[in-house]
Amino acid sequence: MVKSIFVPLNGVDGDRTALSVARTIAQSFGAKVSGVHVRLDVNSALAMVTRETSWRAEREENERSTNARAAFDQAFGTKESAAMNAHWHEIVGLPLYEYAFHGRMHDLIVVARERQLPEYTAEILMRTGRPVLIAPPRATETIGESVLLAWNNSPESARALTAAMPMLLKTKKVLIACIPQPLDDEQETQQSLDELRDVL
Repeated sequence: MVKSIFVPLNGVDGDRTALSVARTIAQSFGAKVSGVHVRLDVNSALAMVTRETSWRAEREENERSTNARAAFDQAFGTKESAAMNAHWHEIVGLPLYEYAFHGRMHDLIVVARERQLPEYTAEILMRTGRPVLIAPPRATETIGESVLLAWNNSPESARALTAAMPMLLKTKKVLIACIPQPLDDEQETQQSLDELRDVL
């Protein structure tokens, strides 16, 4: 069951799509959404640089914060935010640490797709232990109706299956993709695929 969705917001265009995806999933599960922007503590992070550089960085942080909040407000208006149990949070700190720390408290994390994924996305993937959904480039009316499930009969793919099960239960079609490794037992691999189909 998905009861809580975490959306890190970085003040980029992709935030709007990530929030749209989170909104669609939240409506499907009756889940709450937490939109979180981590505002970099410029004074601490840039202690050894010039005043001009610090001023420029502060201006950029203000712009990112404003953009992130505007995206959240567009996705969840004031009245709608309360009705859907959506909440905005701004935290001052280091994005690499804060997003991973707070992401652990939620059932699902939805991150924006950017041309180059920011460093904190890798931290979220590796350090939260939570399922992470990277939003598509453009918002869609539906999400997750057709799913590709990568399987290699390993403990990691079994954990991924468990994490994805709430979403899989709401899909219309699941396609299983298995690419056996040279040393894998062919009969064992086929048996695992047969059992996986039965489970699904």
